[in-house]
Amino acid sequence: MKNPDSSGKPLLANFARLPSTNEGTGANYGTLASTATSNDPSSHPRVFIDSSSNDSSSSSSSSSGCCCGNQELAGTSASTTAQHSINNQTLDEENRILADKLRGSMVQEDDIPTIKNKCGKDVAQFYINQNDLILSMLEVHNDHSDEDIEQQASESKLYQEKVRFAIHISVAANIVLSVVQLYVALSSHSLSLFATMADAMMDLLSSLILLFASIAAEQKDTHKRYPSGRSRIETVGIIIFASLMGAFSTGLLMESITSLLSQSNERNSLNLLNGMCIVVALATKLALFFYCFALRKNHSAHVLMLDHRNDLFVNSFGLSMALLGRHLYPWIDPLGCLVVALFILRSWIREAWEQMQLIVGISADPAFLQLLTYTAMTHHPLITHVDTVRAYHSGARLFVEVDIVMAPETPLRIIHDVAETLQNRYERMDCVERAFVHVDYECLHHPEHSPTSYSK
Repeated sequence: MKNPDSSGKPLLANFARLPSTNEGTGANYGTLASTATSNDPSSHPRVFIDSSSNDSSSSSSSSSGCCCGNQELAGTSASTTAQHSINNQTLDEENRILADKLRGSMVQEDDIPTIKNKCGKDVAQFYINQNDLILSMLEVHNDHSDEDIEQQASESKLYQEKVRFAIHISVAANIVLSVVQLYVALSSHSLSLFATMADAMMDLLSSLILLFASIAAEQKDTHKRYPSGRSRIETVGIIIFASLMGAFSTGLLMESITSLLSQSNERNSLNLLNGMCIVVALATKLALFFYCFALRKNHSAHVLMLDHRNDLFVNSFGLSMALLGRHLYPWIDPLGCLVVALFILRSWIREAWEQMQLIVGISADPAFLQLLTYTAMTHHPLITHVDTVRAYHSGARLFVEVDIVMAPETPLRIIHDVAETLQNRYERMDCVERAFVHVDYECLHHPEHSPTSYSK
């Protein structure tokens, strides 16, 4: 990512040269720029090795490739342990320097409007995104006690309860609104309002699918038939629903075109009661939209938020076209139905494509890969290299694979503890489903995975 500003403000790129492309497999992370630590003479060496042609090596190869005997390992274990506290102090000092440099790279919020006026909104958005990334990296340096971890777990549980309530209230609202809009469509004989009614029916189906997926994902797998969990049921459910919405929209398109070609002068029977029912539906959807907007970080709540937002447009536009068809020209009503159908079709084709990318395994965005790399880099002084970092979707959440390098004389107990604590740090991230940390004793090896394991 290039610096769009010429003011000389230091950017995150001063710390690490990261890939400009969104590569989730075999990502090349280059060499850590010397500006981060070269000014510190006691800086601990922490280098990123170019791994574009070298895949990760597992910890099993680390043990098989070690030529040290038991006596030699016993001799080096004591010296390694003795250096452990010194290395920790060195790492703390190094991390403090890195944190100070990161804070110095942040752009003040008061300067963002000025940058937007002078350089444009794209440049301003660049600095906003950079500030968010730096804040997430600074969070890595915060030591969390057991109480903090328990509090985070409690907050996460409360957040999930709010999401579950959003799903339940959306289902209840869609049941009521479907009945109301069915009455409006049948009594008004308006194609535009019939389109809004059909959309409400499909909204009810989508809410039921999300509710079923949420319940299925949370149920315990007593027979261990799904070792990696069932969270991807939600993604599959959204794809199925998007397909149904596409078929439904196509039917509305055909009906609208038929009505327009027939050149019928028959007006709809829209009355005041019908209009009031649509207004009530709009108010309900607006309230649900704001509630789901506050929970939009959750995938299900985000889908519901988009659904309620679309309903606001569909119902408003449908009511407007029905009124115009009633009081001006009759052909405006089927034209409104045509536009609503096109909007629904476009919206759900895009949603289906995004969900298909998630379930196929699209890479995480570069900013998250940077965060994973920085977390590994600053995790422990005995980590000498970060060989490979991968993060890819498996449904709505991410699988993370990180390969680190430690000295061959490091005791197995310490290797295990370092890798496990790093893995736990990754899995505490909200968007991570599962993390795998592999350890090797060198990074100049041929790929151990088959060529077809990861795309190049």
